[in-house]
Amino acid sequence: MWIVSFWRTAEITAIQMRKLSAMNKSKVFLLLILLFLVACHSSNPSKPDEYHYPLSQHPILRISDLQYQNIDSLFKEFARPCEWDSIYCAYKNSYSDTLRLAINEDLLNQADAFGLDLHSFAECIRIVSNYNGQNNKLLCLANRIYYENERGWVFVFLTKLDGALEYNGIESIFIKESDKLYLFITDYLPLETEIRYTSLNYDSSSIVTNFIQPPIFTSFRAIYNYRCSFNLRRNIVANIKKRSLEYGTYRNQIDRVLELLHLNEDSVNIPCLIERAKYESEDVWIITQIWGTWLSVASDLSHYRVDVISESTYETLLWYQCQ
Repeated sequence: MWIVSFWRTAEITAIQMRKLSAMNKSKVFLLLILLFLVACHSSNPSKPDEYHYPLSQHPILRISDLQYQNIDSLFKEFARPCEWDSIYCAYKNSYSDTLRLAINEDLLNQADAFGLDLHSFAECIRIVSNYNGQNNKLLCLANRIYYENERGWVFVFLTKLDGALEYNGIESIFIKESDKLYLFITDYLPLETEIRYTSLNYDSSSIVTNFIQPPIFTSFRAIYNYRCSFNLRRNIVANIKKRSLEYGTYRNQIDRVLELLHLNEDSVNIPCLIERAKYESEDVWIITQIWGTWLSVASDLSHYRVDVISESTYETLLWYQCQ
């Protein structure tokens, strides 16, 4: 519309120019050029500003023929790929809608360079961006693969929380190209926390024997080490609470015990074993956790912690932790 208006203005001005001197014609011509540049700038308000454009860190687009036949293989590969870290470090303090749109546009440009179907790819980006009704996701990686013999895209993205990108708030999703059905990879739990209700009576020696690095600890560490994120831990805790409904009278107690484990965003700990039993004849909850530290690109969950918590007072009666 601005082009039509511009040329209509130019046509009227040209008629008037015939009546002007050569000097005045030059002035009017320069004025028209200025109007043209202003119109070009105002017609593209969504163009990224100079702070974010060109991008200091680009998202990654990959095309591969790799076949993934089950959700476990997808989780292992895409639950926490290292590509998220470079995007987070580049934009952790400068997230904006302008940046989000610039990242999306960059991926579209990369897809165009590969000769891909831009309409289909843009629809996939739209689904990822709006799946929860909030445009708060910054794309890090788009990887075209085959899952269960269906071609599609894995998108890995970071989410914004309180105006900033959430550290380790990483998620990944697979979208089929054919019908745009999607699967949340980070919602999948390859292994659930083991919950036991027994009448066994332990002492300190048997606590060490049975709860320091039990088999479930080894399995958790093998699956979740370097793949943990805040979202994954939230899903594990939600799974524990959901399963606790099966045990009626213990539900509130499990909730209280989970609160005592300090499962906050400053720590890296995941309960892998919870058992209600006795410790020196007192009813207790015994919890084994894998824990570690947030690394720049991964979470090192190579340590253990064991807590014995009184059921009546919720005091910690005994604990062990490796350094």
